[in-house]
Amino acid sequence: MVKRKDKDRVLQDSKYRDMPEIVVKVVCRYRAELFFKISRKTKLSRLFNAWTDRMERTGGKRSTGGDAGGGGHSQSVPNGPGKASEGSMGGGMQFVFTHNGRSVEPDTTPEDEGMEDGDEIVAVELMDLTDIADDLAVRTLTAFPFISTSHILL
Repeated sequence: MVKRKDKDRVLQDSKYRDMPEIVVKVVCRYRAELFFKISRKTKLSRLFNAWTDRMERTGGKRSTGGDAGGGGHSQSVPNGPGKASEGSMGGGMQFVFTHNGRSVEPDTTPEDEGMEDGDEIVAVELMDLTDIADDLAVRTLTAFPFISTSHILL
């Protein structure tokens, strides 16, 4: 049993030496797909922050480029130190990320998650529906002033 564990470690070390960086695709059903080149040892929070920043900047519009990769863009995630937050907590977009159907924590690395070159991460946007309910109530009162506020259930 010990020999197998050593063999697996040697195989993993050789894989890291041969290909220290991988390319992963991050997709969101209603938004976009982007390809990220990332080191196997870089925390995924850097990738998640880059994805969230890009979606906030572009409004998450789906790319309609003509390349065979489905219109996605490629972006490299830097290795150096930087902000490592767990997403955009300042009222911007927030996403939950999954790989192979399992939630991915931002403080893990692609190596920790067993990610390989070409793997796909699914991003699901979290939406705050309380703002929509408040906005709907204001619109209803503006459009129908004869309705009393006691008739509106939030």
